[in-house]
Amino acid sequence: LSLDSGDEFGTSVSLSDDASLLVVGAQGDDGTAGTNTGAAYLFRFSDSDFSNGERAGIIGSGYSNTGDVAITLDAGDKLGSAVALDADGNRLAIGVSNDGGFGASDQTGAVLLVSFGDTTFTNGVLSATIGDGYTGGNNVDVTNLGKKDFFGTAVALNDTGDRLAVGAPGDDGSSAANAGAVYLFSFGGDD
Repeated sequence: LSLDSGDEFGTSVSLSDDASLLVVGAQGDDGTAGTNTGAAYLFRFSDSDFSNGERAGIIGSGYSNTGDVAITLDAGDKLGSAVALDADGNRLAIGVSNDGGFGASDQTGAVLLVSFGDTTFTNGVLSATIGDGYTGGNNVDVTNLGKKDFFGTAVALNDTGDRLAVGAPGDDGSSAANAGAVYLFSFGGDD
């Protein structure tokens, strides 16, 4: 594993229920789009004792090797600020806490939903983006996000991957600056 100064590998971590899959956030990873675009590293093991570990892929800007999932990012987005796997490891939520939204304000934040073809991190695809201005497909437009809400600073998926909680510590709520908020989402089986 080759890491660079400032990658912040280990910013966030998540294990599948059987401990055969591990995701590690590296919000300072530079990818190919610029400083601190961020990345999520995927690892798999042959058993729950972490035997025969191997890197299965990287999710981030410009990664294109076998098992990687290339994501369009901007400098400073900080993908990997939070990560959460469902129990089987075939659904992954990734916080991008400094994402500017789709033409929206600076550092509103976003969450990427990545699905895999099986429980070994193969055939990963970006299924949806949740954040300000993201529409079309399975994307969810969270219209009340504002500048420096940092939506995606924390994420949690339930065991089946059909319920998601997202922290936004900079959310102003109805009247208090940086009071914070938690957003709750539910998905159908094919989302």
